[in-house]
Amino acid sequence: MSVSNPGYPLLVPGETYCGAGRAAAVLGAVLGRFGARVAVARGGGSYPASLVRDAARAAGVTLVELPPQCREPEADDVDAAVALARDAGVDAVLAVGGGSVLDVGKAVAALAAQDGPAPVREFLEGVGEGRRLTRDPLPFLAVPTTAGTGSEATTNAVIASRREGYKKSLRDPRMMASVVILDADLTRSLPPHRTAWSGLDAVTQLIEAVTSRFARPATDALAWHGLRRARALPAAVHDGANRPAREAMLLAAHDSGRCLANAGLGAAHGIAAALGAHAEIPHGLACAVALPWVMAVNAPAVGARYEEAVAALTGERVDVAGAIRAVWTLLRELDIPRVSAVPALAPLFAEAALPGIAAACRGNSLRGNPRALSADDLIRLLRAMRDAEHPLTLL
Repeated sequence: MSVSNPGYPLLVPGETYCGAGRAAAVLGAVLGRFGARVAVARGGGSYPASLVRDAARAAGVTLVELPPQCREPEADDVDAAVALARDAGVDAVLAVGGGSVLDVGKAVAALAAQDGPAPVREFLEGVGEGRRLTRDPLPFLAVPTTAGTGSEATTNAVIASRREGYKKSLRDPRMMASVVILDADLTRSLPPHRTAWSGLDAVTQLIEAVTSRFARPATDALAWHGLRRARALPAAVHDGANRPAREAMLLAAHDSGRCLANAGLGAAHGIAAALGAHAEIPHGLACAVALPWVMAVNAPAVGARYEEAVAALTGERVDVAGAIRAVWTLLRELDIPRVSAVPALAPLFAEAALPGIAAACRGNSLRGNPRALSADDLIRLLRAMRDAEHPLTLL
Protein backbone atom coordinates (compact mmCIF):
# COMPACT_ATOMS: atom_id res chain seq x y z
CA MET A 1 0.00 0.00 0.00
CA SER A 2 1.11 3.58 -0.54
CA VAL A 3 2.24 5.63 2.42
CA SER A 4 1.68 9.37 2.55
CA ASN A 5 4.38 10.05 5.14
CA PRO A 6 6.40 7.04 6.26
CA GLY A 7 8.24 9.16 8.84
CA TYR A 8 5.08 10.12 10.72
CA PRO A 9 5.24 8.91 14.33
CA LEU A 10 3.02 6.10 15.57
CA LEU A 11 0.44 7.66 17.91
CA VAL A 12 -0.52 5.54 20.93
CA PRO A 13 -1.95 6.23 24.40
CA GLY A 14 0.50 7.35 27.05
CA GLU A 15 -0.15 4.38 29.36
CA THR A 16 -2.28 1.27 28.90
CA TYR A 17 -3.33 -1.13 31.67
CA CYS A 18 -4.94 -4.38 30.61
CA GLY A 19 -6.54 -7.31 32.38
CA ALA A 20 -9.67 -8.50 34.13
CA GLY A 21 -10.20 -6.51 37.32
CA ARG A 22 -7.58 -3.92 36.40
CA ALA A 23 -9.99 -0.97 36.60
CA ALA A 24 -10.63 -1.52 40.30
CA ALA A 25 -6.94 -2.17 40.91
CA VAL A 26 -5.41 0.91 39.26
CA LEU A 27 -8.04 3.59 38.64
CA GLY A 28 -7.69 5.24 42.05
CA ALA A 29 -3.91 5.48 41.83
CA VAL A 30 -4.14 6.83 38.30
CA LEU A 31 -6.79 9.45 39.10
CA GLY A 32 -4.71 10.87 41.93
CA ARG A 33 -1.96 11.91 39.52
CA PHE A 34 -4.05 14.32 37.46
CA GLY A 35 -5.42 16.88 39.88
CA ALA A 36 -8.07 17.45 42.50
CA ARG A 37 -11.15 17.80 40.26
CA VAL A 38 -11.95 15.36 37.48
CA ALA A 39 -14.90 15.53 35.08
CA VAL A 40 -16.55 12.17 34.41
CA ALA A 41 -18.21 11.35 31.09
CA ARG A 42 -20.44 8.29 31.36
CA GLY A 43 -23.21 6.40 29.66
CA GLY A 44 -26.36 4.79 30.97
CA GLY A 45 -27.11 1.60 32.89
CA SER A 46 -23.77 -0.18 32.43
CA TYR A 47 -21.80 2.63 34.08
CA PRO A 48 -19.81 1.14 37.02
CA ALA A 49 -20.68 3.97 39.39
CA SER A 50 -19.43 2.37 42.59
CA LEU A 51 -16.07 1.52 41.03
CA VAL A 52 -15.54 5.13 39.93
CA ARG A 53 -16.70 6.61 43.24
CA ASP A 54 -14.46 4.26 45.23
CA ALA A 55 -11.48 5.12 43.05
CA ALA A 56 -12.08 8.86 43.45
CA ARG A 57 -12.48 8.53 47.21
CA ALA A 58 -9.22 6.58 47.48
CA ALA A 59 -7.43 9.24 45.43
CA GLY A 60 -8.96 12.20 47.27
CA VAL A 61 -10.43 13.44 43.98
CA THR A 62 -13.67 15.37 43.55
CA LEU A 63 -15.77 14.09 40.67
CA VAL A 64 -17.72 16.45 38.42
CA GLU A 65 -20.29 14.32 36.62
CA LEU A 66 -21.14 15.37 33.08
CA PRO A 67 -24.66 14.67 31.72
CA PRO A 68 -25.07 10.96 30.88
CA GLN A 69 -24.41 10.31 27.18
CA CYS A 70 -27.04 7.84 26.00
CA ARG A 71 -26.82 8.49 22.24
CA GLU A 72 -24.14 9.17 19.68
CA PRO A 73 -22.84 12.63 20.64
CA GLU A 74 -24.35 15.68 19.02
CA ALA A 75 -22.81 19.13 19.02
CA ASP A 76 -25.25 20.39 21.63
CA ASP A 77 -24.28 17.53 23.98
CA VAL A 78 -20.62 18.43 23.72
CA ASP A 79 -21.17 22.16 24.16
CA ALA A 80 -23.19 21.58 27.35
CA ALA A 81 -20.59 19.21 28.77
CA VAL A 82 -17.70 21.57 27.96
CA ALA A 83 -19.48 24.47 29.67
CA LEU A 84 -20.02 22.38 32.81
CA ALA A 85 -16.37 21.26 32.90
CA ARG A 86 -15.05 24.79 32.35
CA ASP A 87 -17.29 26.24 35.05
CA ALA A 88 -16.14 23.57 37.49
CA GLY A 89 -12.46 24.20 36.73
CA VAL A 90 -11.63 20.52 36.25
CA ASP A 91 -8.04 19.33 35.94
CA ALA A 92 -8.69 16.22 33.84
CA VAL A 93 -11.45 14.20 32.18
CA LEU A 94 -12.30 10.55 32.81
CA ALA A 95 -14.59 8.74 30.36
CA VAL A 96 -16.13 5.38 31.28
CA GLY A 97 -18.40 3.89 28.64
CA GLY A 98 -18.76 3.07 24.98
CA GLY A 99 -17.39 4.94 22.00
CA SER A 100 -19.92 7.76 22.23
CA VAL A 101 -18.98 8.42 25.86
CA LEU A 102 -15.27 8.32 25.10
CA ASP A 103 -15.74 10.75 22.21
CA VAL A 104 -17.57 13.19 24.48
CA GLY A 105 -14.81 12.88 27.08
CA LYS A 106 -12.12 13.52 24.48
CA ALA A 107 -13.93 16.54 23.11
CA VAL A 108 -14.45 17.99 26.59
CA ALA A 109 -10.78 17.48 27.47
CA ALA A 110 -9.79 19.26 24.26
CA LEU A 111 -12.18 22.21 24.34
CA ALA A 112 -12.32 22.92 28.07
CA ALA A 113 -8.60 23.73 27.92
CA GLN A 114 -8.89 26.40 25.22
CA ASP A 115 -8.71 30.12 25.93
CA GLY A 116 -12.35 30.99 25.45
CA PRO A 117 -15.65 29.18 25.03
CA ALA A 118 -16.49 28.31 21.43
CA PRO A 119 -18.99 25.83 19.99
CA VAL A 120 -17.52 22.49 18.98
CA ARG A 121 -18.98 23.04 15.52
CA GLU A 122 -16.29 25.64 14.83
CA PHE A 123 -13.59 22.97 15.20
CA LEU A 124 -15.17 20.16 13.17
CA GLU A 125 -13.65 19.04 9.87
CA GLY A 126 -15.57 20.29 6.86
CA VAL A 127 -18.30 21.97 8.91
CA GLY A 128 -17.17 24.89 11.02
CA GLU A 129 -14.64 27.67 10.68
CA GLY A 130 -11.60 25.42 10.65
CA ARG A 131 -10.50 26.48 14.11
CA ARG A 132 -7.56 24.61 15.63
CA LEU A 133 -6.72 23.86 19.22
CA THR A 134 -4.28 26.48 20.49
CA ARG A 135 -3.66 24.85 23.88
CA ASP A 136 -2.93 21.28 24.87
CA PRO A 137 -6.03 19.36 25.96
CA LEU A 138 -6.58 18.43 29.58
CA PRO A 139 -5.37 14.93 30.49
CA PHE A 140 -7.87 12.36 29.20
CA LEU A 141 -8.36 8.96 30.87
CA ALA A 142 -10.39 6.31 29.04
CA VAL A 143 -12.06 3.16 30.36
CA PRO A 144 -14.07 1.50 27.56
CA THR A 145 -17.06 -0.66 28.45
CA THR A 146 -17.70 -1.86 24.89
CA ALA A 147 -15.40 -3.56 22.39
CA GLY A 148 -15.85 -1.74 19.12
CA THR A 149 -14.73 1.77 18.27
CA GLY A 150 -11.30 1.69 19.89
CA SER A 151 -11.97 5.37 20.64
CA GLU A 152 -9.66 5.16 23.65
CA ALA A 153 -6.76 4.91 21.19
CA THR A 154 -7.71 7.54 18.61
CA THR A 155 -7.03 11.24 18.23
CA ASN A 156 -10.47 12.32 17.10
CA ALA A 157 -13.96 12.65 18.53
CA VAL A 158 -16.89 12.03 16.19
CA ILE A 159 -19.66 14.58 16.65
CA ALA A 160 -22.98 14.72 14.79
CA SER A 161 -25.87 17.05 14.21
CA ARG A 162 -29.06 15.41 13.03
CA ARG A 163 -30.53 18.91 12.57
CA GLU A 164 -27.80 19.97 10.13
CA GLY A 165 -27.13 16.50 8.70
CA TYR A 166 -23.46 16.01 9.47
CA LYS A 167 -21.25 13.58 11.36
CA LYS A 168 -17.70 14.89 11.51
CA SER A 169 -14.56 14.78 13.63
CA LEU A 170 -12.81 17.09 16.03
CA ARG A 171 -9.23 15.99 15.45
CA ASP A 172 -5.83 16.78 16.89
CA PRO A 173 -2.85 14.49 17.63
CA ARG A 174 -2.77 15.86 21.18
CA MET A 175 -6.21 14.36 21.88
CA MET A 176 -4.66 10.93 22.44
CA ALA A 177 -5.52 9.48 25.87
CA SER A 178 -3.02 9.88 28.67
CA VAL A 179 -4.19 6.64 30.30
CA VAL A 180 -6.28 3.72 29.03
CA ILE A 181 -7.61 0.91 31.21
CA LEU A 182 -8.82 -2.19 29.36
CA ASP A 183 -10.86 -4.39 31.70
CA ALA A 184 -12.92 -7.03 29.91
CA ASP A 185 -15.10 -7.57 32.97
CA LEU A 186 -16.65 -4.16 32.27
CA THR A 187 -17.90 -5.40 28.86
CA ARG A 188 -19.61 -8.58 30.02
CA SER A 189 -23.04 -7.00 30.54
CA LEU A 190 -23.25 -5.83 26.93
CA PRO A 191 -26.22 -7.60 25.25
CA PRO A 192 -25.67 -9.83 22.20
CA HIS A 193 -26.88 -7.42 19.53
CA ARG A 194 -24.72 -4.56 20.82
CA THR A 195 -21.77 -6.95 21.17
CA ALA A 196 -22.20 -7.89 17.51
CA TRP A 197 -22.58 -4.31 16.28
CA SER A 198 -19.62 -2.96 18.24
CA GLY A 199 -17.46 -5.96 17.36
CA LEU A 200 -18.18 -5.52 13.67
CA ASP A 201 -17.13 -1.89 13.95
CA ALA A 202 -13.75 -3.16 15.15
CA VAL A 203 -13.58 -5.75 12.35
CA THR A 204 -14.43 -3.07 9.77
CA GLN A 205 -11.76 -0.74 11.14
CA LEU A 206 -9.14 -3.47 11.04
CA ILE A 207 -9.97 -4.50 7.46
CA GLU A 208 -10.15 -0.90 6.27
CA ALA A 209 -6.90 0.05 7.98
CA VAL A 210 -4.98 -2.80 6.38
CA THR A 211 -6.26 -1.77 2.94
CA SER A 212 -5.98 1.99 3.50
CA ARG A 213 -3.88 4.14 1.21
CA PHE A 214 -2.05 5.23 4.36
CA ALA A 215 -1.28 1.76 5.73
CA ARG A 216 2.30 1.08 6.79
CA PRO A 217 4.14 -1.84 8.38
CA ALA A 218 3.41 -0.83 11.98
CA THR A 219 -0.35 -0.51 11.36
CA ASP A 220 -0.37 -3.70 9.33
CA ALA A 221 1.09 -5.57 12.30
CA LEU A 222 -1.60 -4.15 14.58
CA ALA A 223 -4.33 -5.01 12.10
CA TRP A 224 -3.25 -8.62 11.59
CA HIS A 225 -3.00 -9.02 15.36
CA GLY A 226 -6.43 -7.49 15.88
CA LEU A 227 -8.08 -9.59 13.19
CA ARG A 228 -6.76 -12.79 14.73
CA ARG A 229 -8.17 -11.70 18.08
CA ALA A 230 -11.51 -10.86 16.44
CA ARG A 231 -12.07 -14.54 15.69
CA ALA A 232 -13.62 -14.47 19.16
CA LEU A 233 -16.55 -12.27 18.06
CA PRO A 234 -19.14 -15.05 17.54
CA ALA A 235 -18.23 -16.56 20.92
CA ALA A 236 -18.58 -13.19 22.65
CA VAL A 237 -21.97 -12.64 21.01
CA HIS A 238 -23.34 -16.07 21.82
CA ASP A 239 -21.99 -16.22 25.39
CA GLY A 240 -21.48 -12.84 27.00
CA ALA A 241 -19.99 -14.43 30.11
CA ASN A 242 -17.12 -15.90 28.08
CA ARG A 243 -14.27 -13.90 29.61
CA PRO A 244 -11.53 -14.97 27.15
CA ALA A 245 -13.75 -14.00 24.20
CA ARG A 246 -14.64 -10.68 25.80
CA GLU A 247 -10.98 -9.93 26.47
CA ALA A 248 -9.96 -10.89 22.94
CA MET A 249 -12.59 -8.55 21.47
CA LEU A 250 -11.61 -5.69 23.78
CA LEU A 251 -8.01 -6.02 22.62
CA ALA A 252 -9.10 -6.35 18.97
CA ALA A 253 -11.08 -3.13 19.32
CA HIS A 254 -8.09 -1.41 20.91
CA ASP A 255 -5.89 -2.56 18.02
CA SER A 256 -8.49 -1.21 15.60
CA GLY A 257 -8.43 2.18 17.29
CA ARG A 258 -4.66 2.37 17.08
CA CYS A 259 -4.94 1.46 13.39
CA LEU A 260 -7.55 4.17 12.81
CA ALA A 261 -5.36 6.79 14.48
CA ASN A 262 -2.37 5.96 12.33
CA ALA A 263 -3.60 4.54 9.01
CA GLY A 264 -7.10 5.92 8.48
CA LEU A 265 -10.08 3.99 7.17
CA GLY A 266 -12.12 3.71 3.98
CA ALA A 267 -15.47 3.89 2.25
CA ALA A 268 -17.37 1.66 4.68
CA HIS A 269 -16.78 4.23 7.40
CA GLY A 270 -17.56 7.04 4.98
CA ILE A 271 -20.93 5.43 4.28
CA ALA A 272 -21.51 4.73 7.98
CA ALA A 273 -20.91 8.40 8.81
CA ALA A 274 -23.37 9.51 6.15
CA LEU A 275 -26.03 7.09 7.37
CA GLY A 276 -25.47 8.04 11.00
CA ALA A 277 -25.77 11.73 10.22
CA HIS A 278 -29.27 11.27 8.78
CA ALA A 279 -30.79 8.33 10.67
CA GLU A 280 -30.94 6.75 14.11
CA ILE A 281 -28.64 3.81 13.42
CA PRO A 282 -25.86 2.55 15.69
CA HIS A 283 -22.46 3.23 14.18
CA GLY A 284 -21.29 -0.39 14.33
CA LEU A 285 -24.42 -1.59 12.55
CA ALA A 286 -23.93 1.06 9.86
CA CYS A 287 -20.35 -0.15 9.32
CA ALA A 288 -21.47 -3.76 9.14
CA VAL A 289 -24.15 -3.23 6.51
CA ALA A 290 -21.63 -1.42 4.29
CA LEU A 291 -18.49 -3.57 4.71
CA PRO A 292 -18.96 -6.48 2.24
CA TRP A 293 -20.27 -4.17 -0.49
CA VAL A 294 -17.28 -1.86 -0.11
CA MET A 295 -14.97 -4.87 -0.19
CA ALA A 296 -16.49 -5.92 -3.50
CA VAL A 297 -16.04 -2.44 -5.00
CA ASN A 298 -12.45 -2.20 -3.77
CA ALA A 299 -11.48 -5.77 -4.71
CA PRO A 300 -9.87 -4.85 -8.07
CA ALA A 301 -7.45 -2.58 -6.20
CA VAL A 302 -6.63 -4.67 -3.10
CA GLY A 303 -8.02 -8.16 -3.58
CA ALA A 304 -4.99 -9.93 -2.13
CA ARG A 305 -5.15 -7.79 1.00
CA TYR A 306 -8.73 -8.89 1.58
CA GLU A 307 -7.63 -12.49 1.24
CA GLU A 308 -4.96 -11.95 3.91
CA ALA A 309 -7.35 -10.07 6.18
CA VAL A 310 -10.00 -12.77 6.08
CA ALA A 311 -7.35 -15.45 6.58
CA ALA A 312 -6.37 -13.66 9.80
CA LEU A 313 -10.01 -13.27 10.83
CA THR A 314 -11.17 -16.81 10.10
CA GLY A 315 -8.02 -18.93 9.88
CA GLU A 316 -8.99 -20.06 6.37
CA ARG A 317 -7.25 -19.28 3.08
CA VAL A 318 -9.65 -18.16 0.36
CA ASP A 319 -9.59 -16.13 -2.84
CA VAL A 320 -11.03 -12.62 -2.94
CA ALA A 321 -14.55 -13.85 -3.72
CA GLY A 322 -14.26 -16.25 -0.81
CA ALA A 323 -13.12 -13.41 1.44
CA ILE A 324 -16.20 -11.34 0.61
CA ARG A 325 -18.39 -14.41 1.02
CA ALA A 326 -16.86 -15.13 4.45
CA VAL A 327 -17.65 -11.61 5.69
CA TRP A 328 -21.18 -11.85 4.26
CA THR A 329 -21.64 -15.18 6.07
CA LEU A 330 -20.37 -13.71 9.35
CA LEU A 331 -22.94 -10.92 9.09
CA ARG A 332 -25.71 -13.46 8.54
CA GLU A 333 -24.51 -15.49 11.53
CA LEU A 334 -24.64 -12.39 13.71
CA ASP A 335 -28.13 -11.37 12.46
CA ILE A 336 -27.04 -8.22 10.67
CA PRO A 337 -29.92 -7.09 8.44
CA ARG A 338 -29.82 -5.74 4.91
CA VAL A 339 -30.35 -2.00 4.64
CA SER A 340 -33.77 -2.71 3.14
CA ALA A 341 -34.77 -4.32 6.46
CA VAL A 342 -33.80 -1.31 8.62
CA PRO A 343 -36.82 1.04 8.73
CA ALA A 344 -34.74 4.08 9.70
CA LEU A 345 -32.67 3.71 6.53
CA ALA A 346 -35.51 3.43 4.02
CA PRO A 347 -35.77 7.20 3.33
CA LEU A 348 -32.01 7.42 2.80
CA PHE A 349 -32.03 4.71 0.14
CA ALA A 350 -34.92 6.16 -1.84
CA GLU A 351 -33.66 6.85 -5.35
CA ALA A 352 -34.03 10.62 -5.01
CA ALA A 353 -32.00 10.63 -1.78
CA LEU A 354 -28.98 8.71 -3.09
CA PRO A 355 -27.03 11.70 -4.52
CA GLY A 356 -27.25 13.52 -1.18
CA ILE A 357 -26.14 10.46 0.78
CA ALA A 358 -23.28 9.88 -1.66
CA ALA A 359 -22.13 13.47 -1.13
CA ALA A 360 -22.30 12.99 2.65
CA CYS A 361 -19.94 9.99 2.36
CA ARG A 362 -17.08 12.31 1.43
CA GLY A 363 -15.55 12.79 4.85
CA ASN A 364 -12.06 12.09 6.13
CA SER A 365 -12.53 8.30 5.98
CA LEU A 366 -12.92 8.28 2.21
CA ARG A 367 -9.41 9.73 1.81
CA GLY A 368 -7.93 6.41 2.83
CA ASN A 369 -10.06 4.25 0.55
CA PRO A 370 -7.74 2.28 -1.74
CA ARG A 371 -9.81 3.04 -4.81
CA ALA A 372 -10.96 6.51 -5.86
CA LEU A 373 -14.76 6.57 -5.88
CA SER A 374 -16.69 9.16 -7.86
CA ALA A 375 -20.16 10.37 -6.96
CA ASP A 376 -21.58 7.96 -9.55
CA ASP A 377 -19.53 5.09 -8.06
CA LEU A 378 -20.95 5.82 -4.61
CA ILE A 379 -24.50 6.01 -5.91
CA ARG A 380 -24.09 2.66 -7.66
CA LEU A 381 -22.66 1.20 -4.45
CA LEU A 382 -25.55 2.49 -2.35
CA ARG A 383 -28.05 1.21 -4.92
CA ALA A 384 -26.43 -2.22 -4.81
CA MET A 385 -26.64 -2.28 -1.01
CA ARG A 386 -30.36 -1.71 -1.41
CA ASP A 387 -31.18 -3.94 -4.40
CA ALA A 388 -28.50 -6.53 -5.21
CA GLU A 389 -28.80 -10.07 -3.94
CA HIS A 390 -25.17 -10.44 -2.85
CA PRO A 391 -21.99 -8.32 -2.83
CA LEU A 392 -20.37 -10.72 -5.28
CA THR A 393 -22.65 -9.33 -8.00
CA LEU A 394 -20.38 -6.27 -7.95
CA LEU A 395 -17.23 -8.19 -8.90
